[in-house]
Amino acid sequence: MIEIIAKDNDIIPYRKELNAITGGITATILLQQIIYRFVNNGNKAFYKFIEPCNHEKYTEGDSWCEELGFTRKEFLTAINKLIDSKLVSKKTNMQRLTFYTLNLGDLDKALKGIYVDAKKGFIKMLKGDLD
Repeated sequence: MIEIIAKDNDIIPYRKELNAITGGITATILLQQIIYRFVNNGNKAFYKFIEPCNHEKYTEGDSWCEELGFTRKEFLTAINKLIDSKLVSKKTNMQRLTFYTLNLGDLDKALKGIYVDAKKGFIKMLKGDLD
């Protein structure tokens, strides 16, 4: 399932069933973008700025708020939900670069709680099975 989400290139997908593990729409959208960037970075941590800044490594248009159209507060609320649920972790180094990492074990466990067969994309019924 992680590989499928990571292949969404020029769109910002929204998989509403992920709200069950993220706690909300903005956190779901952010998680999907973190999955995309993490997988396309060889399953390694990557850095990204929250907002436009004067840092020498900042590229115009490439902050979280610019990419997602979130306010700073919306971003911080969403990332904190993901960190609290142990799906994502972050670390800021001495150069003031914040690196984001997927916690693959926790994410895989959470996805299995939503998807019966991740390769086919079936989801569990939250309120019982269909007749």
